[in-house]
Amino acid sequence: MGTPGLCISANTQFSADMDEQIRLIADAGFDGIFFPCEPGDPAGEWIKTARTAGLNVHSLHAPFTGCAALWEEDEEKARAAYAGIERTIRICEDYQVPIAVSHAYIGFDSRDLPKERGLERYGRLIETASRAG
Repeated sequence: MGTPGLCISANTQFSADMDEQIRLIADAGFDGIFFPCEPGDPAGEWIKTARTAGLNVHSLHAPFTGCAALWEEDEEKARAAYAGIERTIRICEDYQVPIAVSHAYIGFDSRDLPKERGLERYGRLIETASRAG
């Protein structure tokens, strides 16, 4: 991976839609962009649009809402958090985006401190990311 240049985030929380944000970012002279990758986001379309606009896609940011669930014993909650991060890794692989960003933890609440089960889950995600490149 070469030097990423000057990059900035686009986000669904801004008032401009993603196509407009991409255009504005390219017009402002940025070299690259990075996107959120929440469930249901058309990240692949955003990547294509950004590249057409001449932007390097630096990274995708995995969902951080609920990421602390990876450390919990509740398998259903953990499965949803795991799936969001794994989806981000797969999209990075499919579209040759070199970096998937994931928060290991949000909100340090003593009841959810890292546990062995969470380490196992993150280990599987790391293996998935390594295989994906």
